[in-house]
Amino acid sequence: MTLAKSGILAIETSGEFCSVAISTNQNDTFSSTSYLPNSQSALLGNLIKNILISSETDISTLKAIAVGSGPGSYTGLRIGLSMAKGLCFANETPLVAVDSMQNIACQVFEDNSDLDLVIVALDARRNEIYMAILDKNLNYTLPTSAIILGENSFMHMLTNKKVGIAGDGANKTLNFFKDQQDWVYYSNKFAKAVTLLQLANEKVQKSDFESLESFEPNYIKPVFITQPK
Repeated sequence: MTLAKSGILAIETSGEFCSVAISTNQNDTFSSTSYLPNSQSALLGNLIKNILISSETDISTLKAIAVGSGPGSYTGLRIGLSMAKGLCFANETPLVAVDSMQNIACQVFEDNSDLDLVIVALDARRNEIYMAILDKNLNYTLPTSAIILGENSFMHMLTNKKVGIAGDGANKTLNFFKDQQDWVYYSNKFAKAVTLLQLANEKVQKSDFESLESFEPNYIKPVFITQPK
């Protein structure tokens, strides 16, 4: 008799750190994170192996494998997606992708439900960031965009709103908008597999799966902006 599949493995490698999480058919959650910067290639395989052992899970019994889809670094995303796709192909398991900006915003809203909007800012280079603004339902009020800090084209979206800001470009962003003293800064938020697991479960319930052959993540490419729009 074939056992019903259950549980989800989540892989998040879009940022500087590498994390994995798993839910089991007993509704238990296990997670593990490497805080060694850019350690995805060296440690991802061991993180997955160890979490499968500690959760006593056979990977062939999982109902889905979830991966952070970015935006993020090219190398990190390629490593995470390659691993996820390989496991999916080998075990005939569906692939779920979760936006990493939504991952970070979800954590902020869980910490402070009074916020109206969350800015997620990812460092690009010089005075540039990749930024998105999301509401409580994790819908985009500003899609992920390349922004030169100092321009104010998005500021009208934040008028009379309670705003949180997070991501590895948040501190740099705040330095350019020092008059926004009411923005709440979250310094410890990055895309995490345990949050990915939570968001992926909603997609699995809707059978919102990705194509193993054609799915590609959202890479952060170098920004070549010379002047504000």
